[in-house]
Amino acid sequence: MTSNAAIGFGVTAEIFTTIDYNLTQSWATALCEAGYDGIRYWARHEVARTAACVALFDLGGEPGDDAGHLVHKTENLIECAQLWENLRDQTGVEVVDIPGSL
Repeated sequence: MTSNAAIGFGVTAEIFTTIDYNLTQSWATALCEAGYDGIRYWARHEVARTAACVALFDLGGEPGDDAGHLVHKTENLIECAQLWENLRDQTGVEVVDIPGSL
């Protein structure tokens, strides 16, 4: 999904920015049924398009079952100063702190 050739199949950047979870699940189901094991796509909050996400298709496990996958590092988006700077510089959108109660 990160290739410009995807436009030939009707895929635009909208697929990466939608919050319509049913739509993205429909895409995933169709791709899985077509024989794909997963896709590479752009995160909607990653404006530089330098790091891609990966979605793998398989049966879901039991809640809380990590299937042997280890998390090596996590980051809160609020702590990603470069992300917020890129968003401001490239789009003019600035994220501000949540105001305190009145």
